Amino acid sequence: MAEFPGLTIWTDSYLADTHPGLSLEEHGAYFLLLMFAWRTPDCSLPDDDEWIRRKLGIKYQTWQRLRPVVLEAFWSLDDGRWRQKRLCKERAKADHKSSISAASAKTGWKHRKAKLLKSLIPNDANALPTHQSGNATTSTSTSIKKEKKERLFINDGAVVDGKSGFESPGPPGRKREINGKGAGETAIAKSDWPPDYGEQFWKAYPRRVGKKAAMDKLGKIKKRCEVSWQALMSGVLRYAAAVKHSDPQYIKHPSTWLNAGCWDDEHAPAQPRLNLAPM
Repeated sequence: MAEFPGLTIWTDSYLADTHPGLSLEEHGAYFLLLMFAWRTPDCSLPDDDEWIRRKLGIKYQTWQRLRPVVLEAFWSLDDGRWRQKRLCKERAKADHKSSISAASAKTGWKHRKAKLLKSLIPNDANALPTHQSGNATTSTSTSIKKEKKERLFINDGAVVDGKSGFESPGPPGRKREINGKGAGETAIAKSDWPPDYGEQFWKAYPRRVGKKAAMDKLGKIKKRCEVSWQALMSGVLRYAAAVKHSDPQYIKHPSTWLNAGCWDDEHAPAQPRLNLAPM
């Protein structure tokens, strides 16, 4: 984002004030002074001939000749700074407009954020009726909200109760829930990953090649919470059983298996290879 707002040039006013009074050289020097002042916090120039001369890139004698025409004729000296009245007025307008735009953008973002958060809050519980029994009133919506807070959605096809922690089977392909977080999150509990998960995986996998690549990928899967340890190892054991009688060259490398997310694959029962050698 630019440090200073854009400088608007009102050509009619500029030409009325400077033409035909200024030469081409004087126009260039005056216009550069306007831009140098605009790019300062207080929209002014220092009362320093050497600083101005260097900024314009001209010799001292040249600046002494131009100074009365391009500086003293259009600028006023105040408190050691040269200021151009119209330039300061335009700068105040630009700063005011910029502050209004920033405030409007901030307010708009607050409204959009509030609307987004509101859309994420389920309203089905609020619509449920309140059940009354004698003088006691029981709020169904309150109990449902409490129950929802105790569950976390996970992509693993099972449901874990937020209080007991016991797992009950769920339909394949659906999300499961664990206590604590909302359905929009993809986190899977890491608590079931043992400290020696690498060695356990390596011992169970049916083809032990490319260990470094496999361990790197396994670590990333754990870090990203892509799958629970139970689901991962169940997939490994299913695959090991399916390829039990296969030629090793047809068994996937462990890193390939992990990259493809094959822990969710279903496999046909293993069939022993027939010995077709001639009798």
